[in-house]
Amino acid sequence: MIFTGVTIGTTAVMGVSIFGWGSKPEDVNNNNNNQPSGETNFGTTRDGQPGTKETSLFTFRAAAAMIPHPEKAHRGGEDAYFIHPLSIGVADGVGGWAKKKVDPGIFARGLMANTNLFITHSDWSENDDIAAEALDWAHQKVNYITGSSTAIVSVLTGTGKKLNTCNVGDSRMIAIRNGKVFGRTVEQQRRFNAPFQLGGGSAWDRSDRSKKHGARYNWDVQEGDVIVMGSDGVFDNLFEDEIVYELNQSIGGSESVAATAIAKYAFQKSNETGKDSPFSAAARREGHQHSPSGKPDDITVVVAT
Repeated sequence: MIFTGVTIGTTAVMGVSIFGWGSKPEDVNNNNNNQPSGETNFGTTRDGQPGTKETSLFTFRAAAAMIPHPEKAHRGGEDAYFIHPLSIGVADGVGGWAKKKVDPGIFARGLMANTNLFITHSDWSENDDIAAEALDWAHQKVNYITGSSTAIVSVLTGTGKKLNTCNVGDSRMIAIRNGKVFGRTVEQQRRFNAPFQLGGGSAWDRSDRSKKHGARYNWDVQEGDVIVMGSDGVFDNLFEDEIVYELNQSIGGSESVAATAIAKYAFQKSNETGKDSPFSAAARREGHQHSPSGKPDDITVVVAT
């Protein structure tokens, strides 16, 4: 396993952290009430015994890259992620809060940090809805923070042959096997560019709930599969075949090489004009006037194998 994160900046520079802001996560609610108990769970072995980091059949080898929107780089952007041996997640703070002088990145980072905390200390080896439960627990822990965020979390369950995912909003994930996409999540939007979201503080009462509104996925996975998870800054700017191409170009390199390549390419495409992006094409399909172009945004990508 490798745990890699990124330093703040406008280029994808790899650093060392399991959290996606390049430093200790902020606003983790350390209240001991309702705190999950137990040791880190690593599923079960082939003979049904409790697994360990060493005996679990499959665990993630993962890395991430982040490139904040240039106008948000001074505060690290509004995205967040976490990497755990058996789980990965990405959150995208909803930028509209900036008009109210609220940094939604604080909510997003707290959400991911608490999701990681739940996964680390809960017994969930055969739970096929663990991703939604983890997000729900984390959401309650940050309910005092004003802001909102989309979120996607995936967890390897059992012996690591199943991938359980919960998605709330327009961050996305694809799964690739032998160079072809075999699984994809679908963005959740109430209308174009208005994603489902988890909120806290003044947004708590009208917030979506992961266990009620989150889209669930359970995929069979095997050794050699590649998971690419990202905020909408990735999937609004890169078509699936472009992501797969970058992965193919990175064959032989590490997950960090692949994540960095995808992030840099998404950043490049986000600033291009005259060429269609998934976002501009979708805008026109929805009846909006939008010339072919990219969409500048925070970019976060996690590559896991």
